[in-house]
Amino acid sequence: MGSITLSSIYWAIPFGQSEIDTMMKQSKDVLAWFNNMQNPVPTWYLQEFYIQSIDCVQFKLKSPLDFSYMPKYGGAFKVFDEQRSGNICFGVEWDSQYYFVQFAGAPTVNYGGSPDEIVELHKAISNDLKERQQSINQFKIYICGVNFIIT
Repeated sequence: MGSITLSSIYWAIPFGQSEIDTMMKQSKDVLAWFNNMQNPVPTWYLQEFYIQSIDCVQFKLKSPLDFSYMPKYGGAFKVFDEQRSGNICFGVEWDSQYYFVQFAGAPTVNYGGSPDEIVELHKAISNDLKERQQSINQFKIYICGVNFIIT
């Protein structure tokens, strides 16, 4: 689709500026639909999902969610967005260390419950995790949720 769209600009030249402008707009639309050709699936194909990205790493949710706070935890290199648990998880790098950031209560595509249920579950175990300061391999665990963060 990308190559056809680009060749249509050249095709439009003999037909005048109006056709060139139309093909340029179409090319911009196609690039947006495919995230600058980084995603093989156009955004309009997944109507029931919202495609978001952090540090050029895409993920999908049932509804949009603000992750503007994420840069304070480092740069994302991986997103685990298909969890059935109601959590969305991020692999992040900060100061040459790798961390695992888990957000409880995200509207993940595979979770059938209420986001509030998962947040309450995480609150119930938060003190235990805080005391243990667990780590898995080289990843330190951070659990983020609505109104709480464990570090």
